[in-house]
Amino acid sequence: MSKVLVGVLHCIENEFEACMDAIRSQTHKDYDLFVVEKLRNKAAHHKLYSTFMENKNDFDFFIKIDADMVLCRNTFFEEVVDEMQEDPSVDHLEVTVDDFLTRKLIFGLSIFRNDVTWYQNEDNLFVDRVVKSKNKKVLSDPTHPLVPAARHCPDPSDFQAFHYGLHKAAKVIQADRDARDENGAAYHFSNIKAIMSNYLETDWEKAGYALFGALWALNNNIDHTWVDYDSDKAHKLFNDIQPADLSDKIAAEYDENNLFSALAHDYAYFHNTRIRKIKFPLLKLYIRKLRQRLFPTAG
Repeated sequence: MSKVLVGVLHCIENEFEACMDAIRSQTHKDYDLFVVEKLRNKAAHHKLYSTFMENKNDFDFFIKIDADMVLCRNTFFEEVVDEMQEDPSVDHLEVTVDDFLTRKLIFGLSIFRNDVTWYQNEDNLFVDRVVKSKNKKVLSDPTHPLVPAARHCPDPSDFQAFHYGLHKAAKVIQADRDARDENGAAYHFSNIKAIMSNYLETDWEKAGYALFGALWALNNNIDHTWVDYDSDKAHKLFNDIQPADLSDKIAAEYDENNLFSALAHDYAYFHNTRIRKIKFPLLKLYIRKLRQRLFPTAG
């Protein structure tokens, strides 16, 4: 039986116990588990990947799990090991997860072969992008039996949801990067639109916290110092929110001109004329829906 080393990144995630229960229930029992706790985002990822590399001679595969992910099936370890063994050329397998705040499949839960290596870069936002692999395989088709790998943020705390929005917006803005990752900006922009759609259609308060965090961040051009869970600035902003005032705060942040200037000037969604013609009217539609919801008596 293949030996697996599972690393869990944990800080304040409300789903941590459910995450651990799902791991302990796995039918593939030949695994060891370690938890990286209470470290800032970049340091936590560095610790996780270093631990993987230090143990490459003792394990066949590594699995990285965030504490806000709850595995969907107790056969998941068994399934991904089989998937990797069927194609020995694949050294990195990423399986999308079912994200509750955006209500869509997002990237992703990763499984690595033991010959993968990581390097520490200087990026403070895209800290996962340090893997050196020869052949990465991504499973995102919802009809694939391994998709989704996990439920992501199924029961976030209010601050966790708020932070989720801040983090997505920071990855759109990329304020302290010399060269913007346009594909990354575009992807996380799509996640913010999905959060907005979720809030408009379901009135889920958690999605509202995430939406407010994203809109405030976009309007205030935040940098990476806001996205660690122990950020005093983020906690102070969150503590000023009263649940009864949440939709009013969203309305106050939702300045159409500021939002467009933050998002539309040079991101990948708007680089291509053909894409711009498709996406821009959709964003306008979201704006109309949000204004109708927040100001139902407006003409």
